[in-house]
Amino acid sequence: MSHTSQVISQTKLFSRYYENSDILMEEFEGFVHNGDTIKDGAYLFYFPNANKRQQGQFENNQITGLWHIFYENGNLHQKIQFNNSVRHGEYISFFPSGAKMQQGKYRNGLLHGEFISWYEDGIIESIIQYYSGIQHGEKKVFYPDGVLYQEIQMNMGQESGQWKQYYKGGSINYLGWKDSGGFADTLKVFYDNGKLQRKAFYVKGNLHGPYYAYHNSGNIMIESHYEDGVLSGSYTEYYENGQISAQGQYKENQKTGEWISLYPDGKLYTEGEFDNNLLEGNWIVFFPNGKKKQSGKYDRGNPSGMWYFFRENGTLKKTGRFISGLEQGIWITFSDLPDNLPTNYTLFRNGIPHGPVWQITNGNFSKKLMNSGSEIIIRDKDENIW
Repeated sequence: MSHTSQVISQTKLFSRYYENSDILMEEFEGFVHNGDTIKDGAYLFYFPNANKRQQGQFENNQITGLWHIFYENGNLHQKIQFNNSVRHGEYISFFPSGAKMQQGKYRNGLLHGEFISWYEDGIIESIIQYYSGIQHGEKKVFYPDGVLYQEIQMNMGQESGQWKQYYKGGSINYLGWKDSGGFADTLKVFYDNGKLQRKAFYVKGNLHGPYYAYHNSGNIMIESHYEDGVLSGSYTEYYENGQISAQGQYKENQKTGEWISLYPDGKLYTEGEFDNNLLEGNWIVFFPNGKKKQSGKYDRGNPSGMWYFFRENGTLKKTGRFISGLEQGIWITFSDLPDNLPTNYTLFRNGIPHGPVWQITNGNFSKKLMNSGSEIIIRDKDENIW
C-alpha cells in the first residue's frame, strides 16, 4: 500500500510496506503525472529487518548520481555512480566484513580504465585495464600472499603480446608471447629453480617446429617435433645422465615404425615396431646384461603366436602361444638347472589354466586338473568322503 505523507511543491513522499505488515519497504520522492508515479528525488529501499538495502537519487524516473547498496547486516556493499540509469563514474564494492573488494570506473555502462580487485585481507588480487567494457592493456593477477602470479598484455579482450606466469616463490614459470589469444613464437617454461624445463615454438596457437624438454639439472630430456599441433617425426628421450632412454618416430600423434628403449648405461632394453601407437610385429626385451628376456610377436597391440621367456643366464624359462592376447594351448616351464629340462606343462584356455597340468620332478610325473583356474580335487574311490 502507498501513503502520501508530505507535499513539497508538487513533489510528494511515497511509502510502500511489505505485504501484510507495517514494515517499511520503500520510500521515495516523486510526483504523479497522467496517473503514473514518477520517482524524482531521494530514494530508500529497506530489508525486512529495517536496515537500508539501497539509497540513491532518481531524476524523472531515471537512476542518477551516487547510489549506496548495503548488505542485510547494514554494512556497505557497493557505491555506484549513475547517469540516466546507466553506470557512469566511480564504482566501489566491499566484502560483508567492510574490506574493499573492487574499485574502478564505468563509462556509459561499461568498465573503462583501471579496475582493481582485492582479497578480503586487503592484498590485491588483480589489476586489469578496460576499454569500453573490454580488457585492453596490462593485466596483473596476484597470489593471495601478494606475489605476482601473471602479467598479461590484452588487446581488445584477447591475450596478445608478452605473457608471463610466476611461481609462488616469485621465480618465472612461463615466458612467452600470445597473439589473438593463442601462443605465438617461442614459449619457455622454467622450473622453480630458474632452469629451463621446456622450450617450444607456436604458430597461431599450435605447437609447430622443434620441441625440447629438460631435466631439473638442465640436461636435455626430450627432443621432438610438431606440425600444426601434431607430434610428428623423430622423437628421443634422454636419461638424466645424457644417455638415450627411448627413440623412434611419431606420425599424427601416434608412435609408428621401429622403436628402441635403452638402459641408463646405453645397453639395449627393448626393440620392436609400432603401428598407430600399437605394438606390432616382432618385439624383443633384454636384460641389463644384454641377454634376451622375452621375445614374440604383437598383432594390433596384443601378444600373438609363440612367445619365449628367458632367465638372466640365457636359459629358457617358459614358452607358449598367445591368441588375441591370451594364453592358449600348452605352456611349458623349464628347469633353472643346467639341464634346462621341462618341469611343467599347463593347458590354457582364454588365458586361464583349464585342463591337465603335468609336473615333472626328478623324472617323476604328477598330474592335476584345472577348471577355469581352480584345481579339481579328484578323490580316490576307496577314500571315506564322510
